[in-house]
Order: sequence, then C-alpha cells, then structure tokens
Amino acid sequence: MDGFEAWLAYLFDRPADDDGSWDDRPHEWFDRYARRDTPAATAQRIRELFGNAAALLRHHSDDQVARGG
Repeated sequence: MDGFEAWLAYLFDRPADDDGSWDDRPHEWFDRYARRDTPAATAQRIRELFGNAAALLRHHSDDQVARGG
C-alpha cells in the first residue's frame, strides 16, 4: 500500500459506529508515512481526494465517508 492508499484507509476504513477509539489503534499510515509527511504532501492528497472522490470513495458507506477525517 502506498502513502495515499494508507491515508485513505486510515480516514475511511473504519467501522461506521466508530466512537473515536480508532485513532488509538496502530495503523500503517502512522507507522510508515505520517512522520515524514509535509504540508505540501497533505495538500496534494487532499487535492487528489477531492478531484477523484467518486471513484476513491465508492467502496465506502455514506457513514464511513461522513466520519472520515
């Protein structure tokens, strides 16, 4: 999984009834990518997500998308 995919998984691959405890679990995004992240990389990921949201989020429920981020 690349950094963008790990970031998407971190944001949206969580139970729809997540109570916030998800953030306390180990995740590939933090383990491999977050420490090297830059503001420019964050902006690029957001741009890609908003530019391709329909395709990137089609596998997630409305509840998962609503709780993402």
